[in-house]
Amino acid sequence: MSESSEGRLHRLWNSSIGPKIVMGLTGLIGAGFVLGHLAGNLQVYLGSDVFNSYAHFLQSTPEILWPTRITLIVAVILHVAAAVRLTKLNWEARPHAYAAARKYGHTSYAALFMRGSGLLLLAFIVFHILHFTVGAVQHEAHDAYEVLKNGVWVPAGKRELLDKVPEALIRHDAHRMFITGFKSVPVAATYIVATLMLASHLRHGVASMLATLGLGMGRGRLLAERVSASFAAFIALGNLSFPIAVQAGLLTL
Repeated sequence: MSESSEGRLHRLWNSSIGPKIVMGLTGLIGAGFVLGHLAGNLQVYLGSDVFNSYAHFLQSTPEILWPTRITLIVAVILHVAAAVRLTKLNWEARPHAYAAARKYGHTSYAALFMRGSGLLLLAFIVFHILHFTVGAVQHEAHDAYEVLKNGVWVPAGKRELLDKVPEALIRHDAHRMFITGFKSVPVAATYIVATLMLASHLRHGVASMLATLGLGMGRGRLLAERVSASFAAFIALGNLSFPIAVQAGLLTL
């Protein structure tokens, strides 16, 4: 990369435009992920075999799983870095507090709480990975497997009981883990609160992303607001349905 190119990138990053572009693009990646993640999880309503087949496909296809994970990790890091940069630029532009209380007018609570919801979502992402990916939370629920017998997948209990079974005949019982996890009231409550925070973040974040990408004025802005509100509501309703359905006894083992 030439020195002039580096200089242009440096100037762009130190302006308010560069970090906004980074936030918009990484936000687009994040929005696409939460949509795909929801689409995958909705398969839990189709039964254990469908859901476990979906989970097994992801776990047994590292050429898809790991590039996705790496892309998401990089996107999150860049998104946070851009948010920190924009916050710093805002503070530098306004080094002293307002003399009188600000009147936000039509600014939504979602917009005012973006930093707060973002920090809470970061904490939840760590919890979610520890819970459903690593199994450090509710380990007993995570340690559930199925074996293939006579062409049918049947529950087989813990992994340590399957040492003599060929790997090709074993798959993780993600359906059992999913439902057992949400049977815990504290866990279900945690996911409900996190989903509401996610909806709040998406409500403003998607609109800002679309504005950065060109829908920032007039009818374009109105369209961006409607799209963001609809998208946030769809994601929220879908994700809220899981803990609520389990707690209500609509999703069972």
